[in-house]
Amino acid sequence: MIELSSWKPALTSQFLICPVPFHLDTYHGCTYGCKYCFARDFYELTRKNSNNPSFSYLKGLKPTSLENWINKIMKQEGDYDYTKGAEVALRERIPLKIGANSDPFPYVEKKEKITMKILKIFNDYNYPLEIQTKNPLVLASYLDSFNLNNLNWNVAISISSNNQKIIDDIEPYSTSIKNRYKGIKLLTSVGINVMVKVQPVFYHIILNEIEDMVKEFKNTGCWAFNMEGLKIRKIMNKKEQIFYKEMSNSLNFNLKKFYIEENRLRNRLNKSSDLEISYTKQMKYINLGIDLSKKYGIKFFASDNYVGKVGNGDECCGTEVLKDYKLNCYNIRSYYFGNMKNNSEHLGNCIINWTRSNINNKKNNTIKNIFTKKVKELERIKRFKHFFEL
Repeated sequence: MIELSSWKPALTSQFLICPVPFHLDTYHGCTYGCKYCFARDFYELTRKNSNNPSFSYLKGLKPTSLENWINKIMKQEGDYDYTKGAEVALRERIPLKIGANSDPFPYVEKKEKITMKILKIFNDYNYPLEIQTKNPLVLASYLDSFNLNNLNWNVAISISSNNQKIIDDIEPYSTSIKNRYKGIKLLTSVGINVMVKVQPVFYHIILNEIEDMVKEFKNTGCWAFNMEGLKIRKIMNKKEQIFYKEMSNSLNFNLKKFYIEENRLRNRLNKSSDLEISYTKQMKYINLGIDLSKKYGIKFFASDNYVGKVGNGDECCGTEVLKDYKLNCYNIRSYYFGNMKNNSEHLGNCIINWTRSNINNKKNNTIKNIFTKKVKELERIKRFKHFFEL
């Protein structure tokens, strides 16, 4: 038995760029060891604050505590409390991302079945879920436990390369590419919506690999794929520096040197703490993704930020295949596409207290107001102009 604890779904800080900023991790911590992982600091903090700070440490979400919270919120009637964004999101049926920071199907899930129990809880409400994982075989093993005609799921499988040697180097403890495709086939064969997240995109290898990957996506029954480029923190701790040096050796190019130069070429005012490649190179793999999606009859979504109206829509996580849901359309991605369909005005009224926005009156620090301010800011910067010519 692993340690169980209680926590709730939460809104993410990505609400300015994402229509579905609502997530839940069924585990805290991760054993896959992906060297590029953006959530590594969170995992290490979790282990540091535990009584078992080993690499393999995992803490599981207590299903009964989550069920009690969900049942309580779903029974609420009357006005919303806009200071409680997660409660508003749940009542508004904003799609929930399962596995935002930790994979919901670590190897121990076969024994513990924590994620399975939580999926059943949401399934009782036919709640719209985006399930993100590198281990679809475990999810596929649960199919006999669910009514397949009553699933409101989109399953997103992460695959950054078809080269198993590269995967062994950069995701040392994750599932094999062969098993990921096997799991996809099992899920799609019974009618479950599955897409692939090509995240992160490694620029120097994706241009040669992506067509074979898209062929495989189509052959295994996926309805869509998305792509998002690797980002590198400007300031790394020693462990990160070692990881990126190891990845550079695996990929045969110096990641940090390449990103420093590419970030210098970016055509925007970059206040981010991350390094990103130039728009020219971003658009090269994005346009390739668009062309391949047309060639093989599969949808493509561009998941990089601030790239404009490209791809098959603003719901780049694939939530469009879900039923009975609403979105946060007060975000830059939806603005590109002019999409207010399924918008939740109530979510837009939620007060966000952890943003860096300099709106003085915290009561005006709503998702909608912060978004409106951000659009005005971007429209004043000429180098952003072409992103708003829809």
